[in-house]
Amino acid sequence: MMLGRQLPAYSPLTLGAIVDSTLAAWLGRGREALDALGDELRARYAPSDLLLMDSGTSALRLAMAASHRQTGAPVALPAYTCFDVATAADGAGVPFLLYDLVPETLSPEPGSLRRAFGAGARSAVIAHLYGVPVDLKAVQVVAGEFGAILIEDAAQGSGCEWKGRPAGAHGTLGVLSFGRGKGMTGGRGGALLINDPQLVPAVREEWTAAGAPTPPLGSVQDVALLKAQWLFCRPWLYWIPANVPFLGLGETVYRQPHQVGAISALAAGVVGRTLKLVPVEVAHRRATARQFRDRVTGVMHVSPAEDWEAGWLRYPVLLGRPAAELLGPTHRAEGVMRGYPKSLADLEGFGARRLNAEEILEGARRLADSLVTLPTHRHVDSRRLSLKIQ
Repeated sequence: MMLGRQLPAYSPLTLGAIVDSTLAAWLGRGREALDALGDELRARYAPSDLLLMDSGTSALRLAMAASHRQTGAPVALPAYTCFDVATAADGAGVPFLLYDLVPETLSPEPGSLRRAFGAGARSAVIAHLYGVPVDLKAVQVVAGEFGAILIEDAAQGSGCEWKGRPAGAHGTLGVLSFGRGKGMTGGRGGALLINDPQLVPAVREEWTAAGAPTPPLGSVQDVALLKAQWLFCRPWLYWIPANVPFLGLGETVYRQPHQVGAISALAAGVVGRTLKLVPVEVAHRRATARQFRDRVTGVMHVSPAEDWEAGWLRYPVLLGRPAAELLGPTHRAEGVMRGYPKSLADLEGFGARRLNAEEILEGARRLADSLVTLPTHRHVDSRRLSLKIQ
């Protein structure tokens, strides 16, 4: 068993935020935390409306369901992305097509996206993976040809900015996540931003159909998990949970859909109290990414879209050989991790249901084969990180 292990990604969190939020929630001030977080997100993102939800996956599920309610048409999904996108699509029960990505940028391949719209999709999920922003300007041009709804999945978009506004504020709908490794955290939780007022009725109808869940206070287990998240983010302690197999840390797995819920008062309080720490962490990640771009050789660097500021939640590179052949225990101990191990087209029980089985998706499969990420957060000493991964 290897002692000392680096987190692949980190979200700033303080013990004070956990204690203060716990006391506020349990002493009857939970509504204040929910309202404060809602006000803060409205100030940052300026949506027409928003919902605070129990996870980013639930927010994405509701966005897909509302889009389908509005258009009656399938949704286009990126063929390479987090498996939780498949969970959200299954939970929403929507028909879907897959479109390919450009490996060098992680942006949609324009021809593939256009074919998905041509085959009937009238909404598309556009995901900013690893804090690398998508070329949204090009996507908007293609979507505009078909009058399509854009669901901007900014779950990994912490620190990504375009035209002075954060990722999540530019799509018809925007999805945020406050999970453990998403850059801004409440331990769990998410938000759905409704940026186009014409979508407000459809989203609200889906929310009502889900029972318009009441925000819970937050449980003792939630408090324990937040304290563990705060404690074990340190490399000299992270090896403990990382070596517990049933926790599955760092693994990419498909999760079955669960009932849509609302964010807890505890999680909302933690997010609201730690948001002010995010800009400093983003600056650190950007500085680390600049060092990697200068120093890491023998790999293909992923380039963010022009005119965007990247958030670099992690630093992705493409190897010349399959990642599974090159990464060993030393790399994993240093937080160097393989990306998603297969495209959604090859995800058992999901990919076979896509409506465009003829689409080849070479870019997505290349990413699944050869993409790895390097950690960029404040606990990383980039001068000591082993970069012999090519």
